[in-house]
Amino acid sequence: MDKQKVIEVVHSYLQDLKRSSLYVGPLRNSEEPNLSHLGWMCGQILQFVEQDKMDKAMRWLGFVQGAFWVFRFRTVEAMKQDNKPEGEAFERDRV
Repeated sequence: MDKQKVIEVVHSYLQDLKRSSLYVGPLRNSEEPNLSHLGWMCGQILQFVEQDKMDKAMRWLGFVQGAFWVFRFRTVEAMKQDNKPEGEAFERDRV
């Protein structure tokens, strides 16, 4: 994923979080699973992209995507599509 694609995906995820009644805004709290911590992480990802720390941004995005699956915000297939380069076609049956 290039920088612009990461930014678009993260903004989309922030919109998903904001639609949830359980989200109270970005708050760092790694002691228990919660949506507000994911919002904080999304903000950090955007900063990493700005600082050209793409490896770190991608690791954190992977964590957020895993949590989105656990919290049932998105399916693995939907996030695969989120990550897909523009114009690229993925085979559904391939891992």
